[in-house]
Amino acid sequence: MISTNYSEEIVHFSLQDLNDAEAKQRLPTIIYLTFLVTFGGIGNSLVLFIYGFKYNPSNLRCYVLCLAVLDLTACFISMPSEIVDNVYPHMFYSEGFCKFSRFIGDVSKLGSAFVLTVMAIGRYRKICFPFSEDMSLKTAKIMCVMAISLSVLLSWPTAFIQGQSIEHFPGNITGYGCTTDDDYRPTKYPFVQATVLLVTFAIVFCVLIFLYGRIIWELRDHFRTNRLMKLENGLKRRKHTVTKIFLCLTIAYIVSYIPHLSLNAVRTIKRGDVLPPSPIVLGLFPLLFRSYFINNVVNVIVYYIGDSRFRKECYRLKQRAAAMFCSRKNIDMELHIDRSTKAVLLG
Repeated sequence: MISTNYSEEIVHFSLQDLNDAEAKQRLPTIIYLTFLVTFGGIGNSLVLFIYGFKYNPSNLRCYVLCLAVLDLTACFISMPSEIVDNVYPHMFYSEGFCKFSRFIGDVSKLGSAFVLTVMAIGRYRKICFPFSEDMSLKTAKIMCVMAISLSVLLSWPTAFIQGQSIEHFPGNITGYGCTTDDDYRPTKYPFVQATVLLVTFAIVFCVLIFLYGRIIWELRDHFRTNRLMKLENGLKRRKHTVTKIFLCLTIAYIVSYIPHLSLNAVRTIKRGDVLPPSPIVLGLFPLLFRSYFINNVVNVIVYYIGDSRFRKECYRLKQRAAAMFCSRKNIDMELHIDRSTKAVLLG
């Protein structure tokens, strides 16, 4: 009995050593994700608060709030799960959390893609067909709901395909990773699901590039024919600002997803690792595979730079927070002085 306990303890520490060695190589990815969780959580919470309570109902507000919810979901569920996966690459014991977080991750990625497509369609109609009827707020809300629903529909197989994978190491050591579930690994389903997602993203990218290409071309024609002079007055200037914000959000989305989708495409085609494991591969590739998380953080920066009203509201919140802090500090100081005075008088 003593021998058995001793043997199990050796296995435990040996697995811990293997886990810690790989986690150390993944330290850049852990730092990167920790920064994104912190900045993204705070930033998207600000977006949700300011656009939710300081802006009047509009299509812009609807889209921004929808993206903020998706971004916060990624910051509070997907990113923490990825941090755990990188800190415990061989000791990820919670299969339920693995499946749930990977499913939510795909919903967030696809949901953002579809919402950006809805935004692009709205801009395309407004710029390229200025005399057509604008998309109503009710229609915009319905389109956002449909975008999220479609992302759930395409992502649900992930909840089954992704899961716990048992890893065997020399010395009769058994590890547990969060990757393709062992029950589905020999089947064609992981390849089919990965292909469907890649094709979906490729179609979305092509649609976004086409729509914004047409928008940019139309705006150039406006400048050339001086038709823009009519539109620079009143609300039209705001409309062009909104178009620039939407375009920047789309560019940021595409750029942040290129490394992830490129590596994912190679891994899907090869049906295995992109490159043999090495210190450089283990240090760099986990980070590149998670490049898409930048998109869940960069939107806040786009709003801050492109929307002067959002910038002013952030500044006001900062002033209020500073005033509350200073007021609290003064109250504490007065209480301390009052207690000290009483102590001297009583003494």
